[in-house]
Amino acid sequence: MRIWTAATLGLFMAACGGGAATTPNPLPTPAATPQPQPTPTPSPTPSACPDGSCGNQNAVVRAQLRLYLLMDETGKLVEPTPDPVRQVVETPIPVGYTIRLDVTGKDANGDETDGRGQIQWFYSGQDLIHTNMRTAWQRDIIVAKPGVWSVYVVFDGVGSNDLNFTFVAK
Repeated sequence: MRIWTAATLGLFMAACGGGAATTPNPLPTPAATPQPQPTPTPSPTPSACPDGSCGNQNAVVRAQLRLYLLMDETGKLVEPTPDPVRQVVETPIPVGYTIRLDVTGKDANGDETDGRGQIQWFYSGQDLIHTNMRTAWQRDIIVAKPGVWSVYVVFDGVGSNDLNFTFVAK
């Protein structure tokens, strides 16, 4: 009877929360591991200034005139564009072709500048060409007749280099 009384008493104590019965300890919850946050991808920076001058209006100290494009009589781009060597385009250009000329102003730091944008164009042999103004900085010159032709500009009072061309009949 003692065994039975001890067993009953043990069960009774366990039911009341007392005695030798123990509740198991729960396993500790592991600490959450922080997930790395993705770094936002920087958006591409647009080119500093597509037109070159970035709105720079410093005074022009140097003006550079260049042959920008050459197109045949159908308007198709001729590549490579002839390279002016010592301001002379060594390859004669046929009548009917179009020359796109471009002038660039540089400031005292060597940066492109719009200056005041006062550009005067000077041509020899005006009867050899037809001129279309694209912008103050660009001209399309259509070759009308064979001959020797030259051009230069004055950009805000600063003279550019001369370009010299020979036009030939096709």
